Amino acid sequence: MESKPWEWPGRYPRATPHFLRNSPDGCLRQSGQCGDAHANASRWRQPWLGLLTAFVAVGAAFPTRAADLAFVETGELRIVYFDPGEKHLVPHATQSFLSGLATHERLFHYVPDGRVNVLLQDFSDRANATAIPAPRNRIFLDIASSNEPFETLSSAEWFAWTAVHELTHIVDNDRANPADARLRRLFHGKVDVDSAHPETLLYNYLTVPRLTAPRWYQEGSAVFMETWMSGGVGRAQGGYDEMVFRGMVQENARFYDPLGLVSKGTEIDFKTGANAYLYGTRFMDYLGLNYGPQKLLAWWRRDADSRRYYGHDFQRVFGLPLEECWRQWVDWEHGFQRQNLTAVREHPVTGYRDLTKKDLGAVSRTYLSADGTKLLAAIKYPGQLAHIASIGRSDGRVTEIKEIKGASGYTVTSLAYDPASGTLFYTTNNNTHRNLEALDLRSGKSRMLLRAARIGDIVYNPIDRSLWGLRLNNGFVILVRIPSPYKEWQTLYVFPRGERAFDLDLSPDGALASVRGPAEGEHAVRRQPEARAQRRAREACARTDEPAVRAREGRRHPAAHVHHGGGGAGELRVLEGWPLPLRQQLLHRRFEHLSLRACDRDPRGGQQRGRGFLPPAAAR
Repeated sequence: MESKPWEWPGRYPRATPHFLRNSPDGCLRQSGQCGDAHANASRWRQPWLGLLTAFVAVGAAFPTRAADLAFVETGELRIVYFDPGEKHLVPHATQSFLSGLATHERLFHYVPDGRVNVLLQDFSDRANATAIPAPRNRIFLDIASSNEPFETLSSAEWFAWTAVHELTHIVDNDRANPADARLRRLFHGKVDVDSAHPETLLYNYLTVPRLTAPRWYQEGSAVFMETWMSGGVGRAQGGYDEMVFRGMVQENARFYDPLGLVSKGTEIDFKTGANAYLYGTRFMDYLGLNYGPQKLLAWWRRDADSRRYYGHDFQRVFGLPLEECWRQWVDWEHGFQRQNLTAVREHPVTGYRDLTKKDLGAVSRTYLSADGTKLLAAIKYPGQLAHIASIGRSDGRVTEIKEIKGASGYTVTSLAYDPASGTLFYTTNNNTHRNLEALDLRSGKSRMLLRAARIGDIVYNPIDRSLWGLRLNNGFVILVRIPSPYKEWQTLYVFPRGERAFDLDLSPDGALASVRGPAEGEHAVRRQPEARAQRRAREACARTDEPAVRAREGRRHPAAHVHHGGGGAGELRVLEGWPLPLRQQLLHRRFEHLSLRACDRDPRGGQQRGRGFLPPAAAR
C-alpha cells in the first residue's frame, strides 16, 4: 500500500491559528519560535525514541506473525481490515455499510462530507462500535461476536444493524446546512475538540453543532433507527428496556429530566452510558408513537431552516419546549406501565424472599458451594471494584473474596466451579483479550492458566475435570475444550461465519453441549464432534472469500477498488506477540493516516472535502 508523507495543501491559507494546523513545521514557523521549538522538540523526542526502541526490542523477543493492512474503497466508503485474517468479513461488511448509506441518503438526503472510513478490528472480546464524525468520518468496529446479555443488544444481524446505528451517528452530526457549510469552508473542515485548547469547543460547535448534543439524543436516535431499519427487531422494542421502566414505575423510582440525566443520572449509572440508551430510546419511541417518525427525522436532520441548538430545533419541529414534552412522556410512561402491572398482577407469582438487604448490581452465573451454605458469584456495583463474593444463604452476608480485573458490564465475568477441589475458574480482561485464571477458595490465592486466550462462557465438566468454553478469533466463535491442568485448549467445533453462540452449558454426563444463538433464543444442542468433523470445521475456518464488493442492487459496484499491503512503503506489520495496547495504537495511527488520504473527494464534485483539522501531535 503506497504511503506518502503528509503535505499541507497549498489552497489552505497559512494564517490559520497554529493549534489547528496539520503541519507541525508550519506551526513553528508561523509562531516565530522555530529554533527554540525545534530544540525543545528534539529534547522531548530523545526519551521517547529510547522508549520506542525498548518497545521494539521487547517485541522482537516474542514470536511474530505479520498481518497486512488492506482496504476496499467505493465512492463514499472505505473499509480497512487485516489481510488475510479479516478478509472473509469484508464482502458482508461492505454490503452492510453501503446499504446503510443508501438508507440514510434516502431518509436524510445525506451526502457524506468525505468518505466514511470503517476500521475492522479484533482487539476486544466484546462486540462494540464507535463513530467519530470530526474531524473526519470514522467508525471503529470490533468484530467479536455479541452475546446479547438480557436482550440488551439487538438480535438482528450484527453487521447490518450496527452499520445503521453507527451511520446514524455520522449522519446526525456530519450533515450540514448552508450555514454549517460556510463555516466549514472558513475553518477548512470540521474542527475537532482539543482539550489543550478550550476555544476549539466553540469552533466545533460552529462546524459540527449537533456533536455537542447530550448522549441520550445521540444514542436514542441511533437505537430508534437500528430498530426501524431492522423491521422492528431491536432495542427500541426490546424486553430489557420495557422491564427497566416497568420496574421503575412499580418501585416509584425517580425519572430524571434531561439535565438531571446527564448529571446525576450518569453518576448512579451501574453500567457506563446505559441510562443514556434507556432514556433516549424510550423518549424517541414516545415521540415516534405520538408524532410519527417523519417528525423525528425532521428534528434529526440539519436542514436549512433548522436551529443550531438541538433544544431550540425541537421546539421548531414539535411546537413545544423539550422539557415540557419530556414531562408529558414521563406521565404517559407511568400510565402505560401501570396498565401493564395490572395485567401482570392478574396472575399469581411464585413466592420468594430477599436473600440480601441491598442490590448487588450486575451478577455473573451463580454456584452453590460444596457445603451448601453459600452462593458463589461475581458482582459489580457502582462505586465498587468488581469482585468474586460469597453470599450466605442464612444471613445474606456478602463477603468479598477476590477482585476481578477488567470486568464486563452485565455479566461481570465468565465463572465456572469445581466443588471437589474448591476451585473457581474465572476470566479477566473481559473487554480486551480475556485471560483464564483459577482461584483456590481454601487458600484465597489465584493463578494464571491461559493468558489472552480469548475464551469465555466457561463450563466445568466433572467427568474428566476439563473446562469447555467459547473462544473468539477473527469474527469466528470456536467451541474449545481445556483439559486439566488447563495449559492448552483443543478446538472441537468452529461455528459458521456470522453465527453467534453464547451461554454454553454441558449435560451432567458431559456428552452433550448446548449453546444459545440469535434465533429467537432457542438452544442448539450439539454432540461432541468427531475427528473428521473437527478437521472440516478447522478447514472451513481457514478458508476466506475474495472481497468482491456488491452494490445495493446486488451487482458489483463499478467504483470499488481493493488495495493490499503488497510490501509497499505503506504496509503495516503488526506483530502478534507485541503488547495489545501497542498493537492497537499502531493500527489506529495507520488508520488515521488512511482517513487523510488525498483521494477523499466529493463523489459529486471532485473537490476534497471534510479534511478538518488535527492537533499537531496527531498529525505526525
